[in-house]
Amino acid sequence: MRLIFCFVFYCIGASLHAQVIDNAASYRNMGASKYFRIHYENDYFSTTDIYYTQGVNFEFVHPGLGHTILNRFLFHADTKQTKYGISLEHLGYTPTSISRAEILDGDRPFAACFFLKPFSITNDSVRRTRIVSSLSVGVIGPAAGGKEVQATIHKWIGDTSPLGWNNQIQNDVMINYQFDYEKELVSAKYFVATAKAGVHVGTVSDKAYGSVMVMGGLLDNPFTYFSKQKRNLQLYVYAEPQIHAVAYDATLQGGLFNRSSP
Repeated sequence: MRLIFCFVFYCIGASLHAQVIDNAASYRNMGASKYFRIHYENDYFSTTDIYYTQGVNFEFVHPGLGHTILNRFLFHADTKQTKYGISLEHLGYTPTSISRAEILDGDRPFAACFFLKPFSITNDSVRRTRIVSSLSVGVIGPAAGGKEVQATIHKWIGDTSPLGWNNQIQNDVMINYQFDYEKELVSAKYFVATAKAGVHVGTVSDKAYGSVMVMGGLLDNPFTYFSKQKRNLQLYVYAEPQIHAVAYDATLQGGLFNRSSP
């Protein structure tokens, strides 16, 4: 069993904002079939608290999870190269200022999501493809505890007390499905380049997207057999520019069923 902690504190400029946690992305590949991993992301060092301000993900991967009922909704193939996991995730979003209690006209609202996410990752080492599917089930709104989480963290670090959470997106159900297809374009001993297309469909996020990803350094190729990914130490840099076509985003527009968000 591997225990991995990944703490990422984003230093985000005025025109660049972080993407939310994607624990199954190829640039976060883990070759092991059994592991527990924690991702924590915060824009603390940029002292901005703008848009996607914080995320935490507790992830557990184990072959036995492939037999759970929720994983019946996930993609899998007749191959030994599928691994299954489940994660518990919390995401927080804020407008461009957390020091004002009123609604900022034309800005994004406060919002938080809390959900359970079973997922699968399937590698085809012959075709050099990777398929990720996940099903997120949880809640968006005050029940997700975004106000309490941010207020507590800011109290710990002596930062500005966040105002405006009283105007956050209200409680609604979160059921969302994700499907990603990624293809290796170029690979060498210390380099990998890929192209990816994916969709989100559900009550919180409906969008299609595409990206190109490059990785360079000491790494396991994420498209090889999991059993051949043996590195105990990986050290690399990556970049993944993305383009999204968004049809609906409840963290911006309010829940699909509860239309009482201020």
